[in-house]
Amino acid sequence: MFSELPKLFDRNFAIAYFLPVSLFLTASTWFLKSVGYWSQIETSLTGNTLFDATLAVFIAWIVGILLLVLNREIYRFLEGYGDYNPLRIFENRMRQEFKKKVDRLEWLNEEYSKANFSDELRNERAKLLQELAESYPDKEGLVLPTAFGNTLRAFEVYPRVMYGLEGIDGWSRILTVVPKEYRELIDDAKTQVDWWVNLGVMSFALLVEFWVVVFSKWRLNPEWYITTLNILIPLAIFALLNWFLLWRATNAAIGWGDYIKSAFDIYRFALLESLGIDVPKSRADEKVLWTKYSQAILFRLPYILPELKKPAKKPATKKSK
Repeated sequence: MFSELPKLFDRNFAIAYFLPVSLFLTASTWFLKSVGYWSQIETSLTGNTLFDATLAVFIAWIVGILLLVLNREIYRFLEGYGDYNPLRIFENRMRQEFKKKVDRLEWLNEEYSKANFSDELRNERAKLLQELAESYPDKEGLVLPTAFGNTLRAFEVYPRVMYGLEGIDGWSRILTVVPKEYRELIDDAKTQVDWWVNLGVMSFALLVEFWVVVFSKWRLNPEWYITTLNILIPLAIFALLNWFLLWRATNAAIGWGDYIKSAFDIYRFALLESLGIDVPKSRADEKVLWTKYSQAILFRLPYILPELKKPAKKPATKKSK
């Protein structure tokens, strides 16, 4: 994360972090003006348009940096990690949905070879296979409480399912052999996910600001009643907006995951070359190799590391008479 701090105003940072904060500041300004609170803030401004605009840009930049630093924690919250994460209330429902889809697929697989397997069932099977591959991990015990989390986990488990290589710990190794141009494609894909995620964070901040203003008005003027209009409607709008933003982030994560899965498909042999390990002769041998390598790096077990390449024999030279 902190290795990216020198790039704090490249295109991806501007799109994924600076722009959502700028939109929040614009919406916040409009809201405070509409409720008559802007005058209290305006007194702290200088009146110099250029200076005040520069200050606003600086504030947006600083908040953008904060979002960047908190990116991992925000993602983990939206995925449903943490003992006290309120999103965990959806965990059982998500696992039930996963099991229902797996059971349906098992039935379709049993019927697949029969002569009366219709085109409708064939299309259902293909769609279900794709959905499970893109939006769920391979095991019920790995299912997370949110669709966003399961989409990320789907491409995290991909290299293990396909090749035996643990995705999370293997990713930092794969990155060392991925060309710069391809890493930029991955970064661009993640930027789209960050854009939707950070819009969601900023919409939540706007809702908090709305409620602070509502309750401050009520405290200053107890006769100003807090009604259903003040509470439930903004909450409903916030819920719908954040559902939409998280849905868009989940869809964008599928595209991001495709690039990451492709990196394992294409560059894993380049990693073997960098590690000084021979390319296996079969798919079965490859899975054994990557499984051992994954266990070695996960549990710090050097004695199960794959063997290094044997040095090539030098051709014998004829002795001169």
